[in-house]
Amino acid sequence: MESSAPNRRTVARGAAWSVPVVALAAGAPGVAASPWDCTTIPCSTLSGKSNTSANPFWFGNDSTGSNADALWSLAARRFSDGNGWVGASNSPVGTLHRNDTYWNGDARISRVYQWQPGATPKCNAAQPASCTALTTPGVLTGESLILFSGDPLRAGMFWTYTSKLVCLAAGTYTFAFDYRYVGCWHRSQYLTAALIRPSSVVGQSACSVAIGTRVTAPANSSPGGGTVTATVVVPYTSQWQWRYTWTSNDTQVGAGTLPCATCTPIGSTGRTACNLNTNDIGVTKPRCTGYSTAITGAVCPTP
Repeated sequence: MESSAPNRRTVARGAAWSVPVVALAAGAPGVAASPWDCTTIPCSTLSGKSNTSANPFWFGNDSTGSNADALWSLAARRFSDGNGWVGASNSPVGTLHRNDTYWNGDARISRVYQWQPGATPKCNAAQPASCTALTTPGVLTGESLILFSGDPLRAGMFWTYTSKLVCLAAGTYTFAFDYRYVGCWHRSQYLTAALIRPSSVVGQSACSVAIGTRVTAPANSSPGGGTVTATVVVPYTSQWQWRYTWTSNDTQVGAGTLPCATCTPIGSTGRTACNLNTNDIGVTKPRCTGYSTAITGAVCPTP
């Protein structure tokens, strides 16, 4: 996944950037009138700077030590202080916490405080001549990002990160999240977000609502970032989870194409120190930026 020279992973510490203030609409009512009798979480509690366990979408431990190996459980695929978020992957290699010892892992998750893509070394002819650190958009101050930095060694691998349940009152919600990505490596990575209504909750029908469009970190490009915003209609008071999903293209881009189904570790035939590196994408927790009681145009049906 990476060699000792050069080391492809960089974690930039952000300067004190200003963050725009988002005006929130009035929150949903505090107690649900629902057959499931769940206590609803208002929009204000799910807002951008609600960095407490009261916010089900908070990643936990916003600090420079949030990525410590001791906090990650490989068996449970979660951080011990991660506020209920759980990872999953179809990788047979196993899901590994961010640690350079595990450079050969398919799936690697990190929780990095104020992560901003740093400069990457040039080690392949197809790579852009200059891969400097991302400066615009700026560092997301006061925020931990969940970062996928895996370099899948087989086709069709994915990684998901899913929140605990949150009870939402019927109405229309606007959600947003920020993302940053490395663009200089030779395989694209993709990120999708969805609000999931699980059927594991008695009385609920399963439904998934995509949040915005897919984020792409294009191969052989430049670092970048942005914000995804989408509106979701919740037709009745019910319990939901937020899910991020990362995937990558299964071929190397530039200097020839290598099917990922035949990818091999560094030092083996067909792989060099960086020719299969996949662009990392980091995301903030989702935040609610608006709520109204309207329930017109719901994608998910009532029970």
